[in-house]
Amino acid sequence: MINHFKIVSISENGKIKNNYNFIKSLLEYLESQIKIDYDDIYGFLACKPLNNGSSFEIRMEFDEVDYNYYKKLAENVDLDSSKLVSKSFEVFNRNKINLSSSEILRKFISFFTQNLN
Repeated sequence: MINHFKIVSISENGKIKNNYNFIKSLLEYLESQIKIDYDDIYGFLACKPLNNGSSFEIRMEFDEVDYNYYKKLAENVDLDSSKLVSKSFEVFNRNKINLSSSEILRKFISFFTQNLN
């Protein structure tokens, strides 16, 4: 049984603002049409504990990068990572409980800010 919606957005140029705004408006519409259980501390509630929380997750994939370097940058801002194939690498938010989508976005902004320094 599926107990959540999954909306995937892919941005090949790294500019995610338009994607984010579209998904946010889509979610607002869904929330107006469907009753979704919500807790002030835990966020959205689902049958599977891993689906609880803000329901907002970002995953970014990088190709041809130094895995150990980017893994450390992700850990510095409480993001998780995994090595995919050869030099491919994925960064994603570790938890969604008690975090808003804007707080998760701030973690990714911090990740990119570190990367530029």
